[in-house]
Amino acid sequence: MRIIEVIKNFLVLYSYLSKRRKVQTYFIIFLMTISSILEVFSIGMIIPFLSVLLDPLSLKNLFKNIDLLYLIKQLGIDNTRLFLMLIFISAFTLSNIFKMSCIYLFHRISNSVGADLNMIIFKNLLFNKYHETIKENSSYRISAVSEKAEAIIGLFYNAFTFFSGSIILFFTSIMFLVFKPGLTLFTLFALILLFLIISKFLNNHLLNLSESISNKMSKKIIIFQEAFGGLRQIILDKTQGTYLSIFEEQETGIRKSQALARTLTYIPRYIVEILGIILISFVSYYLMQNQVLDTVKLVTFLGFIGFAAIRLLPVTTSMYQSYNSLLGNGGIVNEFSRFMKNKIVSIEETKIKDQIKFKKNLIFKNVEFIYSDQSKFKLKNINFEILKNQKIGIVGETGSGKSTLVDLIIGLLEPFKGQVLIDGANLKKSNILSWQENISHVPQEIFLMDRSIAENIAFTVYKKDIDYDNLKEAIKLAELEDFVNNLNNREKTLIGERGIFLSGGQKQRIGLARAFYNQKQLLILDEATSALDIETERKIINNIRNKFKNITIIQISHRIKTLENADKILKFDDDGFLNSVNFNDLV
Repeated sequence: MRIIEVIKNFLVLYSYLSKRRKVQTYFIIFLMTISSILEVFSIGMIIPFLSVLLDPLSLKNLFKNIDLLYLIKQLGIDNTRLFLMLIFISAFTLSNIFKMSCIYLFHRISNSVGADLNMIIFKNLLFNKYHETIKENSSYRISAVSEKAEAIIGLFYNAFTFFSGSIILFFTSIMFLVFKPGLTLFTLFALILLFLIISKFLNNHLLNLSESISNKMSKKIIIFQEAFGGLRQIILDKTQGTYLSIFEEQETGIRKSQALARTLTYIPRYIVEILGIILISFVSYYLMQNQVLDTVKLVTFLGFIGFAAIRLLPVTTSMYQSYNSLLGNGGIVNEFSRFMKNKIVSIEETKIKDQIKFKKNLIFKNVEFIYSDQSKFKLKNINFEILKNQKIGIVGETGSGKSTLVDLIIGLLEPFKGQVLIDGANLKKSNILSWQENISHVPQEIFLMDRSIAENIAFTVYKKDIDYDNLKEAIKLAELEDFVNNLNNREKTLIGERGIFLSGGQKQRIGLARAFYNQKQLLILDEATSALDIETERKIINNIRNKFKNITIIQISHRIKTLENADKILKFDDDGFLNSVNFNDLV
């Protein structure tokens, strides 16, 4: 049944809440119950209030076996109309105050839950296994922590709204059953039947719209990334119109689907209004024509029904909209669950447990690696030893496995077979964080923030943490000194998004300066000088040799000349095996 699917979607989200949020949820349920009782009481008060306005004596026979007029007189109250009016106004006002409080808390806690879940998603993405993360398009990750997270907030708000409406309808139904059992049962049956008929026609369509919106959101972000990532090529190829058309198709599709989904959620309200008026009109005609009720009771009854309809119709409409939102966003819930499928990393797991010292050697022992069963790429039976303070070169054709080997050394990837040993200790989950503290890695493509040169070299978002003496030394070693000194703001100059204001060589030198700034025990250069001219590369290599004599360096390079003074050179062959070679053999 659909209602079971709705409950399931909510429970999936609820299971990820913290203990604090769950307690807050219980508190909201308590407030919703109080608010519902007050709402029902305010609706119920319309009966004696209208009765006393029309004929005070009618209070005697308003309820079976209860003389309401006598009870009021016993309290010493002479002005019955004023007394009941004040009670009605007080109940109505108090009910609305509680409603406003609940709405505020709905939004407050829904958004707090959204922030919590966003943090969990982002945390899982940051701490997820590297090889799992790189399999997915980044647009899906961006979409998960942006647009789809907003949908999750809406889902929680809709869940609160639906539950609140359910409580109100439950207590209202009890009151109606006491007042008019036959008519109440008939009305409930008619509403349930109407709801099932409408759901039959609309729910599948709403679910399809939800999945369509979710897919188009992800595709829209892909287009954004491709357009701005390849803007230079797009300008040269004059393909702006093509990307604009593709973006327009996705954006228009999203907005049309959202408009249709919202329209469909409002349709039941107007259908219920039409049928409600028809029903009330026929019941009123029947009661008056057959003299079932006198004029006072009929007017009271109609006033009661009218006031109840005014109060309950928005509730039922909101419930239906919330129900459809919970049902229709099942695709988003499923995608959220997919991001959450990995074990959530605790704070304790981000702390170093076992220390690992790099004092002697790094050994690969019978290591094999494959990305997946479908992948043709494979590293086979990798065996080598790197002594502390050695300078190692790694060469091989493009795609032979050089960068994969680096990721295995760093601990971003885990061997399919074999062992990675640091001073005899097997590299594993408990000591990998300690091992990574020893490593500086400079890739070919340098990640740069839209911040200053200093912040990018120190790789920090807090300027107060920058060691400027160390920074100046790193700038000098990376042959950036002349470039930085010629800038108006020197090292405080902003470099733009992804270093848009820098050349390829300048980006690589900032990456090298970042490694020099950190001064770790193991420096890995993965094609880190490929964008530099020969002379600048030679100077930087000499700076590394002179300054960092007591650290281990692993250098991947297609420029064989830079490996001339390496203590050992490892070469990948075409079959994924790694062999030790001499520099002269390469030349």
